[in-house]
Amino acid sequence: MGLTSFHEFQATGLTLGTFFRVDDTPLADPARFARDVLDDPLDREHIVSLVHPRYPGRPAHVFQAAAARLPGPDRIMLTLTDITELEYEKRDLIDLATVDPLTRAFNRRKLADILAEETARARRYATPLSVVLFDIDHFKRVNDTYGHDVGDVVLTEMARVVMGLLRECDRLARWGGEEFLVVAPGVGVEGAVDLAERLRGAVAGFAFPGAPGVTSSFGAAQYRPGEPAEAMVKRADAALYRAKEGGRNRVEREADAPPKNGGAN
Repeated sequence: MGLTSFHEFQATGLTLGTFFRVDDTPLADPARFARDVLDDPLDREHIVSLVHPRYPGRPAHVFQAAAARLPGPDRIMLTLTDITELEYEKRDLIDLATVDPLTRAFNRRKLADILAEETARARRYATPLSVVLFDIDHFKRVNDTYGHDVGDVVLTEMARVVMGLLRECDRLARWGGEEFLVVAPGVGVEGAVDLAERLRGAVAGFAFPGAPGVTSSFGAAQYRPGEPAEAMVKRADAALYRAKEGGRNRVEREADAPPKNGGAN
């Protein structure tokens, strides 16, 4: 900021919360934060991020906070240790383990964890859970006609379009090649079909750079209590196959789907 003293900083009217974030929330009360760090019975790791108010798009610096009590009433020294490099290395490793590098959708390894968590939750709370499996129609033709670079762009833009239409609790994973899978908690098969139709229309109406007329086909299925998650995905895959056989750029639901229950759609 170009300031040379704390008095100059005070004169600007800025606060520490302008610069520091805890869990993406401005640090409104540094004294309270210091007391929380000092009195934490679990001795957890407390992380603070430093952002530049004029350049919010710049990567934040990351610090680990520690506190010590000083002589005198309610005097606490808060120490910040710069762990920016370590934190970003850790995030990169997590990213490599869970995210598909091309599309930024989750990868198959992370998807297995997501399905295990969501099926367990569906069983525990008796709530619906559905998946939507889809792929790009004639994707080999896209690669052969326009080149693999354009094919990669189509995959990337496909994931971006779909993610823009999902709820925060929905998860998108790259199933393999040009196939993707959406995990939709709290949604029955009818709601999954509605979601698939919205995604199908968005894909068909999107102008993919370098590859006109790209469409996708979709299969939807709902979790059935007591079955493994793979059985639900297998039914969605069979529905996707029927969508392909039926002419592509369409949505099919699982065969012999259970009756619609009282869950959210």
